[in-house]
Amino acid sequence: MLTLLSGAMFSAILIFSVATIVAGVKSELPLFLRAFGIEPKPAVPSLRPGAERRVRIIREAKLTPRAAMRAAA
Repeated sequence: MLTLLSGAMFSAILIFSVATIVAGVKSELPLFLRAFGIEPKPAVPSLRPGAERRVRIIREAKLTPRAAMRAAA
């Protein structure tokens, strides 16, 4: 009986310690990845997958008249 109880207690402590280590690594994983130069992806995908592909390009407006452009050509 004592062997059974000690085995059950050992198993419970082992499972608890492994679960604690896994939870700690999961919470610190983004920091580890950033330290190695890897940008972690979000755990949940975006609701609008098309929104991630959009790129906003801002260009400076050129204030040259069309006549000057035609003369240069």
